[in-house]
Amino acid sequence: MQPATWQNHMHAPSPSVARKHTFLILTILTVSAFFLRVHELSSAGFAEDEAHKLMAIESYLQGDFTEDADHPMLMKVLGAGMIVFARHWNQAAPDYDLPQISDEFAIRFPNVLFGALTTVPLYFLARDLFGWSAGILSALLWAIGINSIVYNRIAKEDTLLVFFLLQAFYFYYRAKNVNPRDTRVETRWFCAAGAAFGMMLASKYFLHFLAFNFLYYYLAGRVGLDRHPMSRRQQLVFFGTFGFVFLILNAAILQPEVWTYLLSYVREGTMTHHGYLMMGKIYYNGISHFLEGLPVYFYVLYLLVKLPILLLLGLTVGLVLAWKGRKTHPGCLFLLVNFGMWFVSFSFVPGKWSRYTLSLMPWVYMLAALGFVWILVGAGRWVEQWKKYPVPGEWVLLSGASLIAVILLIPIYRTAPHYGLFVNWLGGGSKGVGYYFPHDDFYDAGVREAIAFVARNSPPGSTIVSDTPNAVQYYTNRFGRPDLFQTSFCDKNPALNDHNYVLYQEGRRYFENDRILQAIRRSFRPIEEVRALSYTAVQIYEIDKTVGALLVSNESFYNQAVKND
Repeated sequence: MQPATWQNHMHAPSPSVARKHTFLILTILTVSAFFLRVHELSSAGFAEDEAHKLMAIESYLQGDFTEDADHPMLMKVLGAGMIVFARHWNQAAPDYDLPQISDEFAIRFPNVLFGALTTVPLYFLARDLFGWSAGILSALLWAIGINSIVYNRIAKEDTLLVFFLLQAFYFYYRAKNVNPRDTRVETRWFCAAGAAFGMMLASKYFLHFLAFNFLYYYLAGRVGLDRHPMSRRQQLVFFGTFGFVFLILNAAILQPEVWTYLLSYVREGTMTHHGYLMMGKIYYNGISHFLEGLPVYFYVLYLLVKLPILLLLGLTVGLVLAWKGRKTHPGCLFLLVNFGMWFVSFSFVPGKWSRYTLSLMPWVYMLAALGFVWILVGAGRWVEQWKKYPVPGEWVLLSGASLIAVILLIPIYRTAPHYGLFVNWLGGGSKGVGYYFPHDDFYDAGVREAIAFVARNSPPGSTIVSDTPNAVQYYTNRFGRPDLFQTSFCDKNPALNDHNYVLYQEGRRYFENDRILQAIRRSFRPIEEVRALSYTAVQIYEIDKTVGALLVSNESFYNQAVKND
C-alpha cells in the first residue's frame, strides 16, 4: 500500500464530517493532556536545574536578566509572571479558604499549559501532511504519551521549544502550499513562520531546527516534491520577522554580560563536576571530552527501553512506510529528514540528556500514527473479508484509537506521578528502573524530602553534603533552617562540619565524587531512605568531620597517584 492512498483505503471521514467533529475531539484531547500533566504537579520537589531556574526568576523580578544566561528569556519571563500570580494568590487565599500555590507548581505550570496545547499544532501539521486520521492519532499519542508528559512537567525550556517549533513548521508548510498567484496570503504565512521560529529560538538556543526545515525543502525540490521556491521579498519578510521577534522576546542577548557568561559556559567554566552515569558506568558529558563522552547510541537506547512496546511497534511500521514513500510523498520525506537529522545532530554531540528527546517525540508520534493507520486499515480489510460486509472507516478509527489509548494509559497509571521511572519490558521493566538513565529518570526526586528530614533532625550548624546546592539552599530556607550549610565532595576542599549529612543519589555520581560516595556506602548504613514509588531515590548518611576528612584526603591521595602515574 502506498502512503498516498492510505486515507482512501481507510474509508476516512469526509472533510465535512471531519470538520464537524474535529473541534470537539481536539478539545477533549487537549483537556485530557492538561489534566494528565497537571496531576500531582508538586508531588516531587525541585530538581537542581529547577531550583536554579527559580533563582534566575527571582533575579528577573529584581531587574537582573543575566542569571542563567545559557538559556533564553521566554521561559523565565513566563515563570516570573506565574510566580508573581501565585504569591498574590497565596496572600488572598486564607481569606477565601483557597489552597496555596507552591513554587514547584507555579514555575512548572506554564510548561503544563503549553505541553497540553502542543496537541493542536501537532494535529494540524500531521493532518496537512497525511490526512485527518493520522492527524488525530498523532494528537492522541502526544496527549497521552508518557514520554511527552514526563518532560512537560518539569521547568525546562524544551516544552516551549517544541510548541513553537511545530507552529513554525506548520506555518511554513502552509506558505509553501498556497496558490503561487496569491502572494499576499503566501507572504502572511511566511511572516507567521518567521515569528514562530523567532519564538522557538527565544525558548531555547537550538537554531539547527531551522536548518532541518530548509534541508527538507531542498531535498523535496531535488525529487520534485517542492516546486515553489521562496521569493527574495519573502526571504526578507521571513528572516526579518524571525530576527525581530527573537530580539524582542530575548532582549537580554544584547547585554555584554550575557555573552561573557555564554563563552564561559561553552568552555565549561561554569561546571563543577563531570560525568553522567549510564548502565552502571560514568561517562564524560561535556564538549571537552568528545571521544570519551556518552555513546552515540544513547538516544536509540532511550527509545528501545523507554517507549511503550505498542508505540515501538507503530514507530517501526511507520518508519518502513515512510522510507517506501520518501520519493513520492512529501510527508514521508518530511518525517525522515526531521527524524534522521535529529539523531545525527543530537547523537554526535557530547552533551546528552533524556529531556532533549521531547523535540524528537512529535516525529516519533507521527511515524507511529502512520503505522497505526496502516495496521487499522489492514484490520478493517480483514474484517470485511471475514464478515463479507463493509466496515465504516470511522468505526475502525474510533475503536482502534480507543484500544491504543487504553494500552498507553496503563504505564501512566502504574508510574504516576513519577512518570520518568517507566521502563518497558525490553529494558527489564521494574528491574531496569534506575539502571539506564538514573539522573534523568529520578530527576532529583526525593531531595526535598531528604532535606526536610535533615532539617527536622540535625543539630544547629550541620552540613548537608550533596550535589544539589541550589535545591539545598531553597529548601533549608523554606523549612526554617538557614543555619544549615551546603558542600559537595566534588569541591576541591569540602567544608565539612561536626555533623555532616550526605545525600546519596545514584544519578549524582560523578568522576569527582564517586570513590568517596562508594566508600561511604560500603562503610555505613543510611539513617534514612526516601523512595519514589517503591524505588530508592535518596539515601541519607551521617558522618563526622574526622571520617569525612579521611575520605577526602584518601581521594586526594588517589587522584595525585593517578596523576603521577
